[in-house]
Amino acid sequence: MCRRCSSPARAYNQPELQWLIPVVGLSTLIAGFESTSLGILQRRISLKELTFIELGTQTVQIVVMLIWAYLSPTIWSLVAGGMAAALTRVFWSHRILPDRPNRFRWEPSAVRELFDVGRWVFLSTALTFLAEQSDRLLLGKFFSPALFGIYGIALMLSEVPRSVALSVSGRVIFPAVSQLIDLPRYELREKLLRNRQKLLLMLTAGMIVLIALGDRIILFLYDDRYAEAAWMLPILALGIWPRLLCSTMDAALVSFGKLHYATIGNFTRLVFTVVGILLGYQWFGNVGAVSAVALNDLAYYAVVMYGLSYEKLGCTAQDIKATAMLFAGIGIIAMVRIILGIDFPFATAF
Repeated sequence: MCRRCSSPARAYNQPELQWLIPVVGLSTLIAGFESTSLGILQRRISLKELTFIELGTQTVQIVVMLIWAYLSPTIWSLVAGGMAAALTRVFWSHRILPDRPNRFRWEPSAVRELFDVGRWVFLSTALTFLAEQSDRLLLGKFFSPALFGIYGIALMLSEVPRSVALSVSGRVIFPAVSQLIDLPRYELREKLLRNRQKLLLMLTAGMIVLIALGDRIILFLYDDRYAEAAWMLPILALGIWPRLLCSTMDAALVSFGKLHYATIGNFTRLVFTVVGILLGYQWFGNVGAVSAVALNDLAYYAVVMYGLSYEKLGCTAQDIKATAMLFAGIGIIAMVRIILGIDFPFATAF
């Protein structure tokens, strides 16, 4: 194995990464062969077909993972499940719309368009990946393997509402805005805010539960070995809120081709995450590092909100109302906990 491939294994003192990283990377290569039919279905807002594909690939992933784990209980069961899901998705994408087969072809006009718009897409995607994964890269070095695994559990649970928002944004908001893009901005903004309000109400309710009762959720689901996640989950969930607000609206910027706002936002988030974790861990230890991760979305929110306001799609007033509802709900549950003599989740962090 080459020196470059083995360097992460040496950096984290985990020899198994020497083979895991290259093999897992193949999933991205496989995904590159997905049919454009998936994009067509998203534009048509064909949620039924897209849902079947998602459920089908996840079913294949779980079945393969469980069978492999039963025969050989190692981390490779997770890798095998991911690879099987990627292959299934590629195959299914080419069969879902048989009347639109994909063929290899070099089309100069398409290449020019891809490079014109794609440079921002590529840069934004790269920065998004680095911003999303930089906490894992750094904390994997600072935290013990056990604590890092606990952090992963807390992070996974905290991001459930954002995953829902991103799914709705990608499958509903973005295609809908693309079809209404010719409307006057004020009319489009009113339609977006009216539908966004309903989504924010549901997301706010979920966030109140995660933040105010996150520690109880962890202690109910896991044993004492995972007690550290009880204080991590509320902090991380609270930090997700600014990005959650963006996820319900920033698809409008993408529809107008204004990708540079998200690109700049992800760059600021990357810088904030790296610097914040380094300083937070040095000054306040584990709590400081996790808190830095929680605060990193504030920079992204500021940039995206500026972009939305500049494009006459501002939603600051709606965000303030939703945030007030969030803290009001948290405050009510906090008072109930105090009356019952139960510490608030953040108290266990100090």
